[in-house]
Amino acid sequence: MKCVRVSKDSTPAQVAGAIAGILREDGEVLVQAMGAAAVNQMAKATAVARRFMRDEGSDLSLQPRLETSDDLTRVIFEVKKID
Repeated sequence: MKCVRVSKDSTPAQVAGAIAGILREDGEVLVQAMGAAAVNQMAKATAVARRFMRDEGSDLSLQPRLETSDDLTRVIFEVKKID
């Protein structure tokens, strides 16, 4: 599964385009971020990607999870296309 990494400096619309493009091609994508500002950008990007998909007659589902390693925690959204 492809992975999109989001930082606090990421532009939500650009990340949303990447998410939607991967969903169109593969049907699923992991989106991950570390830090509050990056998670905020990730949430915005996922909402915009959903709008892109709904405009095309599809939708998406999102399953969030946390991964911790070496005292670092990252938030991961597993996003899947729904036809």
